[in-house]
Amino acid sequence: MSCLDREVGSFAISLTHPAGANPREGAAFSLAQIEVDKLNNIHAESGVDWQKVADACVKVLREEGKDFNAAVWLLCAWTTLQGVSGLANGVHIVREMLELYWETLTPPPARLRARRNQAEWMLEWLTAKLEGNFDAVPGEQLAGLLEDWDAIDSQWRDRDADGPSFFALRRRLSQLPVQASVEPIAAAAQEVAPAVDAAAAPPTPVAHAPSAPVPPAVLAPIQPLGRLDSDEAIESAVNSVFASLTPLLGFCLESRTTLPLLFRLNRQSAWTTLEQAPPALGCTTRLPPPSEAEREAFSRLQSVGEPLDIVRFCEGRLTSYPFWLDLNRASHAALSRLGSEAITGAASLALETRHFLARLPSLVELTFADGQPFADGATRSWLEGLAPTASGGATDALQTLIDEVGRDAAEGRLNEALARLQSAVREAGSGRERFRLRAAQCQLLQRFDPRAQLGVALDVLLQEATGQGLDRWEPELVRPLLELALAQDDGGSRAMWAQQLAAMDLPAFWRLASQPAS
Repeated sequence: MSCLDREVGSFAISLTHPAGANPREGAAFSLAQIEVDKLNNIHAESGVDWQKVADACVKVLREEGKDFNAAVWLLCAWTTLQGVSGLANGVHIVREMLELYWETLTPPPARLRARRNQAEWMLEWLTAKLEGNFDAVPGEQLAGLLEDWDAIDSQWRDRDADGPSFFALRRRLSQLPVQASVEPIAAAAQEVAPAVDAAAAPPTPVAHAPSAPVPPAVLAPIQPLGRLDSDEAIESAVNSVFASLTPLLGFCLESRTTLPLLFRLNRQSAWTTLEQAPPALGCTTRLPPPSEAEREAFSRLQSVGEPLDIVRFCEGRLTSYPFWLDLNRASHAALSRLGSEAITGAASLALETRHFLARLPSLVELTFADGQPFADGATRSWLEGLAPTASGGATDALQTLIDEVGRDAAEGRLNEALARLQSAVREAGSGRERFRLRAAQCQLLQRFDPRAQLGVALDVLLQEATGQGLDRWEPELVRPLLELALAQDDGGSRAMWAQQLAAMDLPAFWRLASQPAS
């Protein structure tokens, strides 16, 4: 395979018809199809000749027409012939072809189901193929493979809400072996003693020996930094360093999902070079939102997903959507559900998120281009809980306790925080104190457990408040509970509390009534 072969996905076949014509009646396409069909023919006299498939598909894509089936078959052929290197080049071709020729490649967009079926076939083939052993590759090559794979996933989801599940296979791709190298040490030695004959240098050891277990994600050496003569060059170098950690992050996300370091590294990778909020007209930026399929998957996972799956989903998308703050809230809530094993990880996530919002506090007010907020109502409440406002003036012991348990919950100890408040309820000296503590419990659950159903508890509290006249004498005590009640799923009392909030605070009612119930 030549370097030019890697570019057949983007290579224009002619100036007038860059995507060429339908190649499926040609001899090259037919030859490739005959070979691939042997996979399902138990009576075939011989196995698939993958070299024939590769040569025929390159000819199709370079000389005849951009065809999705041919690109998929080429990916399979190169994977079989060249291992991970071939897979990386094949994925790169598929990515470029989808990005550049989606509207003109064969099958056409009108036959989206045919494309979808071929993509599903590719995923099934790769799932089985990746069960085998592969030689290690440089870390930057695996990082490029994962970047191309994520781009395919994103491209497809933006165009097809019912598209294939590329993300499921990404976990296995991130675990492919990478080379262990001592090149940085050798380079340092050359700087100290430049007169040493380079030819006498020992060969770089590569982790191939089957007798010794190799860590699943050993990082390749970082490439030379080059000229750092501008802020942009330094930022690019930082991004390159974090990109080299992609295999490590993928391994941790799959095998060490609650590791605190994972949540620090992932957020630093996504946020370190972000110095200012994106430009906005009012509160609306020009950033494209997550696709509808992405949002539906996110919502479905929060409702019925297992905690580890939620964490992997959110953390796996953070670098693609660094301003989608809801991902952090959902990941934190899932970690909190995992109990003591994930407490430190939840605290690490909360700390990094707190620091990021301290740098760019305006992000919570901004939206994507379609109006979807960076932080929905639940996320805003969660963010407020990460950094409770310090009280000024006279010390309020009850508020101090509420702030303390808020920090406990932010660090992943939600159960302990609720228990502390419940103990304080039993020891409270007045009905007002008990009301404040029970209200604080509801607010904690709303911030740190998105699955909590609080309708009954809120009804009880608000009925007590109405009976005691608190809505008239202490509206500031009741208003947060009314707002919380409106954010719940519709129920018998929701309309009544909406009327009460509208009478008490019309702007707050209008803001909440304009949003769908969570």
